[in-house]
Amino acid sequence: TVEDLTIENGPVGVARITNTLSGNLKLVQNVSLGIEDKFFKTVITLTNVGSSSLDSVRFARTVDADNTVDQWGDFPTTMTIDATYGVDGYSVVSAKSKPNDPYYEATNGHQAVIMYMSTDPRAKVSFDPNGFLSANGIFDPYLFDTARPRGDTMTID
Repeated sequence: TVEDLTIENGPVGVARITNTLSGNLKLVQNVSLGIEDKFFKTVITLTNVGSSSLDSVRFARTVDADNTVDQWGDFPTTMTIDATYGVDGYSVVSAKSKPNDPYYEATNGHQAVIMYMSTDPRAKVSFDPNGFLSANGIFDPYLFDTARPRGDTMTID
């Protein structure tokens, strides 16, 4: 289900998406954006609502950034592991558009950045050097088991 939790005339818009998978795993996603915000805030909560324990539960987000293609930019983006929980106390992965592409020129030297961040100590951030996840999906080793180290960077499409 999708709900609009925005308070009328309030400074923050809020949407809630709720789903229960196989009657056992409930996912609640709250997405908010304030009038002056530069980032969406997304809070994901997973809850075992079944009668038995669940093993190997993972949640992942993936994106093929293509940050500026809709603004005459290029497909390749530079992926960077900006922070890891073990070193920084939070985890961040970013995708930055290429310098000197048409978007860069049209915005007076700005690169578009898409960023995912988590303060959850269990979170891992990574990117697949092949550009897309393998057939292993959420159990792709690049996502968790062999997540890339802090500072790792690669320009890929």
